[in-house]
Amino acid sequence: MEHDRPSLNEGDEYLPLIFDDENGDPRGNDWAKGFMDGIAIGAESWQPLLEDEDHAAA
Repeated sequence: MEHDRPSLNEGDEYLPLIFDDENGDPRGNDWAKGFMDGIAIGAESWQPLLEDEDHAAA
């Protein structure tokens, strides 16, 4: 699958940055909410990936 951004076609892995709160607990929900907010900005752009049988989750 080709992406609009050439850097995404290079095969690099991108991992989320999850920071700990003041108690040392990871704040994964904060990251997930931000990710979903970002997806919502361009929701229609994600459709080809979601429909691609080789890349979409079953």
